[in-house]
Amino acid sequence: MAGVLQHLRSSTLNKRPNPASMVDGQVAINYASGSPGMFFKDSNGSLVKVGPVHVGSDAPNVSPASGGTAGNSLGEQWLDTSGGTYVFKIWDGGAWRSEAGEFVNTTGDTMTGSLTMGPSASVIFEGSTDDGFETTLTVIDPTADHTIRLPNVSGTIITSGDTGTVTSTMIANNTIVDADINSAAAIAGTKISPNFGGQNIVTSGTFIHALASSGAPSITFTGDTDTGVYSPGADQVAISTGGTERARIDSSGKLLVGTSTAETASLGARFQVQGTGSTASALIKRNDNGPLASYLYLGKSRGATVNSTTIVQNGDKLGEIRFAGADGSTEIGSIAASITAAVDGIPGDNDMPGRLVFSTTADGASSPTEQMRITNDGRVLIGHTSTASSATSSPLLTAGSSLITGAGWESYVTNTATRYHAVFSINGTAVGSITTASTSTAYNTSSDYRLKENILPVTDGITRLQQLKPCRFNFIDSPNATVDGFLAHEVQTIVPEAITGEKDAVDDEGNPQYQGIDQSKLVPLLTSALQEAIGRIETLEAEVAALKAS
Repeated sequence: MAGVLQHLRSSTLNKRPNPASMVDGQVAINYASGSPGMFFKDSNGSLVKVGPVHVGSDAPNVSPASGGTAGNSLGEQWLDTSGGTYVFKIWDGGAWRSEAGEFVNTTGDTMTGSLTMGPSASVIFEGSTDDGFETTLTVIDPTADHTIRLPNVSGTIITSGDTGTVTSTMIANNTIVDADINSAAAIAGTKISPNFGGQNIVTSGTFIHALASSGAPSITFTGDTDTGVYSPGADQVAISTGGTERARIDSSGKLLVGTSTAETASLGARFQVQGTGSTASALIKRNDNGPLASYLYLGKSRGATVNSTTIVQNGDKLGEIRFAGADGSTEIGSIAASITAAVDGIPGDNDMPGRLVFSTTADGASSPTEQMRITNDGRVLIGHTSTASSATSSPLLTAGSSLITGAGWESYVTNTATRYHAVFSINGTAVGSITTASTSTAYNTSSDYRLKENILPVTDGITRLQQLKPCRFNFIDSPNATVDGFLAHEVQTIVPEAITGEKDAVDDEGNPQYQGIDQSKLVPLLTSALQEAIGRIETLEAEVAALKAS
């Protein structure tokens, strides 16, 4: 009885049968409309697609369905519709092969039309020997249409790689004239008699050189080709040594040393020095067998032109040194401090009164505030900008917050014929002083009755004195020095005016802020207690005397 050979079938898109599940010669059909096909298994156990031709922009079986066989079969056909041009392709077992036009005979053929080659295509000549060396003709992507014409002569085509090919026999006299030489053409100086090597280059025109780099500057020196002068870009001139740029003048006229980029936050500084480590330093030194020093001048004129001599005015800043640190957002950062020289009076011919102003930026502030100044007559002002109103003896030093607003303190030092005075005041009223004579120094606290009000006697001296707790101790950093004294926080509840600070206080960073004691503030309490004790003693003595008399 004859056997029945049944065929396999599937309606799953892109699902090809597995030849391992088929017998030799068995037919399998996929009738899915998107990828129909008829297949059979050959005697080698391979799957063969009978047809139809696959039509589409993607190759057949690019994304096989689950359970289906991947790949293509030998001889499988595909009409590629991608790119707007239909190309017929056949799978040769390793790749899709196609011929988009008429076949050319490999043994030789004739073309009757033009041959247009696609982008990046090349013509490759194997040569007389079939080996690994070929000659390739390729075209650089043109920006316009060009034509190459072969001359009507026999000979060898010369390329830019040839050396010694063109000889004088190939160039007739008067063949090359000035009009034939392009204005951009160049002839080496050594080919000109006399050559440039032994002559000065003199021109009434302009010496022009292409832009260059620090490693290959335009103007170099014999045997040192990475040191010289060059232009790194439009409107810029630079100097390099050892292949590294050292200085540059940019298009805005700034002289940059150690950097090629000007700081954008430098207020237009014309001279900028940068570096890493110790390379961002500057030195001005005078070498002279005499007492004179080096000078750095910072000057100002009221004129608006170079070399102007227009006189400055009182208060004009003549120069300023600013100290800045990077703040994370700008290159030069924020200004932390400054030293400013300014006109301090009415200037005139050979008369320029001046002052120095020292400013610092407080934590959280964005700019410096004046903290100290030295005036034209040698006075030092700390915390304000004018001589204190209480400094009636022409003080040499005054210090404090702004006295103009009446808020703050001041101190000043004067020199009289007999002694020095250091006077301290609050809001213009003296609160203390230090006076020094030839044999003594006195520390004074202001105590004039005209400075006081609400004056009452101390009546509880003994009671408050008994609350004080004198103790004996040593300071932690002086373990061998035992002293008598008080604990500030214990005294604070009894004589608060003698104590500064608060118990267990710390600053914003957790550092302890220690309390202090002015033990001289205890003297009034001790005096009151002693007076009360004397009064009681005198009362007792009177009572005892009365008893004895009776």
